[in-house]
Amino acid sequence: MDPFTQSLIGATAASAFSREEELKKNSLFGALGGIFPDIDVFIKSSNDQLLFVEYHRHFTHSIFFIPFGGFILSIVLFLIFKSKTSFKRLYIYTTIGIATHGLLDAFTTYGTSLFWPLFDIRVAWNVISIVDPIFTLILLSFLVYCLTKSSVIFCRLGLLLSVIYLSFGFQQNQQVKSFINEIADKRGHKVERLIVNPTIGNLILWRSVYQNEGKYYVDAVYFPLISKPKLKQGVVLDVINKETIFPELGPNSVQRNDIRRFSYFTNDYIYLHPNYEFIISDLRYGSLPNDHLSLWGIEINIEKPENHVIFKNLRNFDEKIYSDFWKMIKGDFTETIK
Repeated sequence: MDPFTQSLIGATAASAFSREEELKKNSLFGALGGIFPDIDVFIKSSNDQLLFVEYHRHFTHSIFFIPFGGFILSIVLFLIFKSKTSFKRLYIYTTIGIATHGLLDAFTTYGTSLFWPLFDIRVAWNVISIVDPIFTLILLSFLVYCLTKSSVIFCRLGLLLSVIYLSFGFQQNQQVKSFINEIADKRGHKVERLIVNPTIGNLILWRSVYQNEGKYYVDAVYFPLISKPKLKQGVVLDVINKETIFPELGPNSVQRNDIRRFSYFTNDYIYLHPNYEFIISDLRYGSLPNDHLSLWGIEINIEKPENHVIFKNLRNFDEKIYSDFWKMIKGDFTETIK
């Protein structure tokens, strides 16, 4: 999730296990631990732009990195705080903070190497958006109460409520999947693969992408707490094969391998962007929950197969997109499935 929320949950978790007279100090250590795994953002290469995509949320986010990350961060912090705390306490509370990071990221949609090196899979439970104001506000409110009242009970309550909120997101995910399976059945489709993601900042509006007979079907789903769910049909796109798309590229070329790497990152939800001739994009995300306007992709150069692909930022949010998104959040859909 966003760094601010990561620091909040690290601070809240550390405070929940702290003694009341050490709350402020230990919450700081937990907050620093909560953002420490994102040190991987410095892994970059101007020559190989996919290196950043490949290693963000990689080994520093694994559960097996937790004790080592806590040790490394504690050494650095001990040089600063050695007169105010022991190395043992530093290690305990920074490690608690680090332990929250990869797990929270796994609840989002991006993909996290949570069990590396045991399993080389990118875990994405698709329960919560990378930015969710309600989730963040829960943590912030209870952490502030915890620190101002010097009472660990508020941090424990904050953690409990955050878990309940994530559980609600999981329930929403499952209900949206069931809803989409019903829709696909009405369309006469067999769902071969399906992914549903909450859109930015909420658990009410979802993006659905499923595969059927060589096509991707993209839909927006409005799934409120009380009223009936709604669906707005979106684009239909061709499924592409990472091994045969752009046949000019040899099977062992650098760019063919880069396509495989990008496909792995996207959980194989790749497509040819209709607005560009040589861009393969990530279908998991769109400017709107039912469109083809992906947030990023890779540009292929068939004339230079041994050069790395170029990672392209395709975000292009204009006033109309913001307006349409806000209407969808409010359930203003033109097509309703009863």
